[in-house]
Amino acid sequence: MPEGADAATELSHEHAVLERMVTRIAGLTPCPERTDLVRETGERFLTHARVEQSFLCPALRGSLPKGVDDAAEEGERQRDAEQLIEELRSTDEDDSEYATLANRLVLDIQQHIERQETVLLPTLVDTCPQEELNRLGRQLRSGLEDSRSGNAPPPGAHDYGETASGETGPPTTGLAEPDPMSAGCATEGSRVRRTECALG
Repeated sequence: MPEGADAATELSHEHAVLERMVTRIAGLTPCPERTDLVRETGERFLTHARVEQSFLCPALRGSLPKGVDDAAEEGERQRDAEQLIEELRSTDEDDSEYATLANRLVLDIQQHIERQETVLLPTLVDTCPQEELNRLGRQLRSGLEDSRSGNAPPPGAHDYGETASGETGPPTTGLAEPDPMSAGCATEGSRVRRTECALG
């Protein structure tokens, strides 16, 4: 991805990484690899949401016709994500509730991506000057990289083998894009259906 990618390109790259992660989760039956991947995905999504709160939401409030409401909804979704991931952290993977929470994480991330890619980001591109989009892209990239390197909040995030600039780097837990067909875990054989979210 170009070094000077704008906000929409930066977030679309990040969304693509998250989409691959939740697709892999949905394709695995319960096993240690899936548990590790759920944790990695939750931490990455939490970092993603917090950085958006710091940089994207102020841009939404200032640029979109319904930006105040849109930013408020994004804030509510971030709080929900915080609570869900905290529940996952405190729930044993052998507990029957864990599978329910993991499935919620998958659906929440898919709905987050759907809303931003089909509603918020296209509207932002249409209403925001390109110079401002470029500046916001730099802020988002810096915020994500700093957070994952431990130089800035939010804490607890782990890299998944890619930086926000698209470069490949060593994963922090050794997970590194596992192959579900060779990791000793059965796959479900089909991708989870994306849940349609209300876009109104």
